[in-house]
Amino acid sequence: MPQSNDALEILTPRTLLGVYRDQRLATVSNYWRRAGGFDTNIFQSPTQNIIFEKIDADRKVAPFVQPQNTGRPTYRRRGSEAKSFTPAYVKPRDPVVPSEQFTRRPGNLFDDAPATPEANWDAEVAAILQHHRTIIERRWEIMCAQAMIYAKVLVEYEDGPTVEVDYGRDSALTDIRTSGFWDTNTDIPAALQEYCDAMANAKFGGRGALVTIGREVWRVMRKNTSLLELMDTQIKNGDASFARSLIEARTPDSPWTVVGTLPGLTFVLYEDFYEDNDGNQVDVMNPRDLVISAQDVGGVMAFGAILDASARLRPQAVFPKMWESQDPSALNIMTQSAPLPVQVNPNRTFHARVVEEDSNSAP
Repeated sequence: MPQSNDALEILTPRTLLGVYRDQRLATVSNYWRRAGGFDTNIFQSPTQNIIFEKIDADRKVAPFVQPQNTGRPTYRRRGSEAKSFTPAYVKPRDPVVPSEQFTRRPGNLFDDAPATPEANWDAEVAAILQHHRTIIERRWEIMCAQAMIYAKVLVEYEDGPTVEVDYGRDSALTDIRTSGFWDTNTDIPAALQEYCDAMANAKFGGRGALVTIGREVWRVMRKNTSLLELMDTQIKNGDASFARSLIEARTPDSPWTVVGTLPGLTFVLYEDFYEDNDGNQVDVMNPRDLVISAQDVGGVMAFGAILDASARLRPQAVFPKMWESQDPSALNIMTQSAPLPVQVNPNRTFHARVVEEDSNSAP
């Protein structure tokens, strides 16, 4: 049999394997920023403080008066409530060291020709700037989640005290149960109606539109008899729709999925996490919780002034800067931000914990 002169090219295992990154883990979700309106309502304060004022609503009715009698005074200047908050401050800082640019970077370890030190330098600068932006925006998202879920933002300084910013949600709009947890026989539509009524009737409240639920809540809801009855196609004018089979998997870059609707309400299954300083995975929202929010929460993403002479003390969402150290030689990169998501109308959200804790539940 004739032999071919063409030899097969033998690829080394390192070429075959290549380099793999899970880019999903680097993606920052903006679910809570969108749900609360923080992504569109931006305020940049020229000072260190964020100040806003709320004017009481006017629900007076004109009084009846006999036509032959004098009119009655009705107008008075309405009261208002002013609040002032000091935003948190973040400033990640990392160096670009010349000696590290002569070795191959992760991602081109197996390239035939190594990148030049100059190319490595530029890539390192870009990577650090992108890293800073990513972790800062993830901090924004977690702060917005806290504002929506708890109507509070907890600022735990690594080098200072812990500060809690409380927006003063009506206590009737929080239901952290210790008994009477939801199960397959709970009248869930009735419970949701009570929550929505309480939110709608609260001062500066709103009508419920979005229900964000954790995975433990969804496990109960998808088997609940009252919801299954509403989905019965034999019932005239059935007005409930929920996923009854497999649903789209949540991933780190897409941590939420619409799982059903009731009249006026859309239900979203939410599962997102972040890593704490010890590398532990932490749920952004407790999986036993649900949050009802109005269509117009009216949240404001506020930013205080950057406390840096190079920024001229002006307000900016993000301020990156670089400076050179002479001995030892290095390029320092620092990115600063003074964020504070402000819940102007905290009564347009309702927070409940309705599922009993088990061994798989987060604290």
